[in-house]
Amino acid sequence: MNFEHIFLVTMFLNMIFITTIVFFERRSPSSTIAWILVLTFTPYVGFFLYLMFGLSFRKRVLIKKKKYVDLQRKAYLKRINMNKNDLDEYAISHYSDSLVKYLENYGEAIYFTNNNVEIFTDGRKLFEDMISEIKNAKKYIYMEYYIIKADSLGSIIFDILMEKAQDGVDVKILYDGVGSLGFPRKRIRKLRKSGAKIVSFFPPFIPNMNFRLNYRNHRKILAVDGVMAYTGGFNIGDEYIGENKRFGYWRDTHLKIRGDAVLEVQKQFVFDWEFTTKESVEINEKEILGTPNTGITSMQIVANGPDWEYPVVKNGIIKMISNAKKSVYIQSPYFVPDDSMMEVLKIAVMSGIDVNIMLPNKPDHPFIYWASLSYVSELLKLGANCYIYEGGFMHSKFVVVDDKVATVGTTNIDIRSFYLNFELNAFIYDEVVVKKIKESFKEDLKDSHLLSQEEYDKRKLVVKFKESVARLLTPLL
Repeated sequence: MNFEHIFLVTMFLNMIFITTIVFFERRSPSSTIAWILVLTFTPYVGFFLYLMFGLSFRKRVLIKKKKYVDLQRKAYLKRINMNKNDLDEYAISHYSDSLVKYLENYGEAIYFTNNNVEIFTDGRKLFEDMISEIKNAKKYIYMEYYIIKADSLGSIIFDILMEKAQDGVDVKILYDGVGSLGFPRKRIRKLRKSGAKIVSFFPPFIPNMNFRLNYRNHRKILAVDGVMAYTGGFNIGDEYIGENKRFGYWRDTHLKIRGDAVLEVQKQFVFDWEFTTKESVEINEKEILGTPNTGITSMQIVANGPDWEYPVVKNGIIKMISNAKKSVYIQSPYFVPDDSMMEVLKIAVMSGIDVNIMLPNKPDHPFIYWASLSYVSELLKLGANCYIYEGGFMHSKFVVVDDKVATVGTTNIDIRSFYLNFELNAFIYDEVVVKKIKESFKEDLKDSHLLSQEEYDKRKLVVKFKESVARLLTPLL
């Protein structure tokens, strides 16, 4: 086949893609226009970009398969009762009642008041605590991660998991097919031989190769015996304890939860496991709920993904910011907000709200980093504060509003997290815990510098070009 034939075939396929985008896919106008332009004027690049980022046939498969999970969740909610806990005085007095109700109605997130939350910002301390809890497990260990590596840290954890499985503990591990691409088959066989169960979420069609970057399971979950659960930004690997020379110190935020909300974290793992394996998992819900004297932190665990009708986590964050009276603090390694998120942030700044955003100085995805700077520049002009973290790589994902309400989890402030990935966030209504999260932001200021408008304006021409191209392509997500 000569060049002319290849060109004609490519253009023919691109026309099919364009027709599909316009008439069959419900994309935003900006995304639709961007894809048409890319497919038309850069046919070869556009063809491969669409194969990687654009095709949505798996979303239809997801929605079809999710019906089973929906039935399971509805039965679960009926058993637990969506209104099990009435709103307490704190939530009502701090304008969180409408946020709670929104997350209940559209995120099916139960409001639990009997919880204790511990915050981890350092990987070594987190994994030391996790390993201790895994060693003490008596009944089951459920793990779900976007990235799991079989390096030094991963090997330590896997060896313990194999020992626990051999002792009769129910060990289940769910990892993402792209995030953990290349996870050694030898290690998987050893885990299975020990009695542990390990499966891949959306595994690649061709082993060790996957060009489909959409619809990834970005959640991070560890649940042990129904007693405690962890979730947040840390994956499993040496880089998350600062052992990667490229990134250096890894700054992230993770939560350890005890109390009724453990059930919600654990249930999300179960839904994902059943979705992936078609294997039913029984949980003693009554045993987890109502643990006496656990704590007084009120919270909701909110799942979000391409299988949901609405971007619940994103809308919850928008509602938090729109209710702000004094301040907003945001940490996110990627800052690529959609129009609605950008507008609410602009309105907050123009209303005199103290808006603070912290981004990393060491990007792991340069394309997203350049786009992030272009969005930040719009807020800088209005008076927002943008801090560049220089103490290593900042991967933390949280939003704090008025020292009263916060959300911590796996969701970045970007389009991919809002619409395309499976995410999990905790929405916290406890002034003591929320202030601790905010204090971690202020502690990070010691290793950050304030990006001034003057500094931003002095960036090189090549950087301006990169930002412009990156921003133009962000709707393709």
